[in-house]
Amino acid sequence: MRSNEGFVVDEYSFTKQDVKTMATVTELETAAPRLGPCVPVADSQAWKAQALSMIGGSLHSVETLLAETLVAPSKEFSEVLSYVGRMSGKRLRPMLTLLSAKACLDGQRDNERENEAIRLAAVVELVHTATLVHDDMLDQADQRRHQATIHTRWDSTTAILCGDWLFTKAYGLANRGDSTLPGRWISEAACGLCEGELLQNGAVQNWSLSEEDYFEILRRKTGRLCAVACRLGAWTVTSNPQVWDALDAFGSDLGIAFQLHDDWLDYWGNSEKTGKPDHSDLMASKPTLPLIYLMDQLTEKEQNEVVDILTWERESRIPAIHEHLERVSAELYIRRTAIQFSERAKTHLSALPSSPARDALATLADLSVARFA
Repeated sequence: MRSNEGFVVDEYSFTKQDVKTMATVTELETAAPRLGPCVPVADSQAWKAQALSMIGGSLHSVETLLAETLVAPSKEFSEVLSYVGRMSGKRLRPMLTLLSAKACLDGQRDNERENEAIRLAAVVELVHTATLVHDDMLDQADQRRHQATIHTRWDSTTAILCGDWLFTKAYGLANRGDSTLPGRWISEAACGLCEGELLQNGAVQNWSLSEEDYFEILRRKTGRLCAVACRLGAWTVTSNPQVWDALDAFGSDLGIAFQLHDDWLDYWGNSEKTGKPDHSDLMASKPTLPLIYLMDQLTEKEQNEVVDILTWERESRIPAIHEHLERVSAELYIRRTAIQFSERAKTHLSALPSSPARDALATLADLSVARFA
């Protein structure tokens, strides 16, 4: 995504040289105040209130459908599934499906299509939840959103089987309608998720990983599910493939922006607010954009010094790495790159008619790179 021309975000334009010479993120905020690192909580709550005024009833129906789905004949496994249900997060992906459908309706109301969107929103959330259960185990994460992870509270076998069960339920629910398209698209997205995980696993301790390869990992691992969430919402309302593709592209760029901001939060965020341990990727030897950009700015000798630092214990590794990151203005670069993807996501929305739902999607793109958690 880098080019010799630099970055252009709305009326704000910065060259790669600007990125290198700006000392801190504060200088970015001075040049472009609306792009501060974290919006006031009231702004986020205002967006959620706006979204719920349009899709609140449908989102409640999604929650009901998920509760009805997360049951099993076994009392023991039902307890696990109930626990998974209580670990619900932002419900971002179901909201993407519902808002995408709403944006394509252009003010109309269609109960049959609305029910389709509800069903497919639940499908997307089941797939997302399955990936979280498996990811937590692969990463050996003890907590998610301030709660013990499945493999921690029970064991690895339970986590694997729970994730598999969620995937299977999602496919069954996706194929409950008359068309095979939703099931096929969900299957493709899930395959992309697995491929992204495999690519990321293969990149552990690969300190020469390129930005292009990293963005491809993010496109598969994070972008694909957000993309299919939006595509499915559009599909329930319109038969226009160009609109499907536009919302697919919006979701993909939004997902990548969201993940890049997570990269920023991992290094510069507050773990008490994110609900995740800080520097988890660094300590797991996973190259994310902060380190990838850092290595790209260093001489071979300096790169070898950083690689040596990456073998140190946590208490000495983290401050030493941050010293190098600050020297190359890495924090600013991560923020700028996340914003670039966020802004590009919004350009895809021009394929939709003007509406409050479209505005809500655009605002969500802004909030994706301006949040505490």
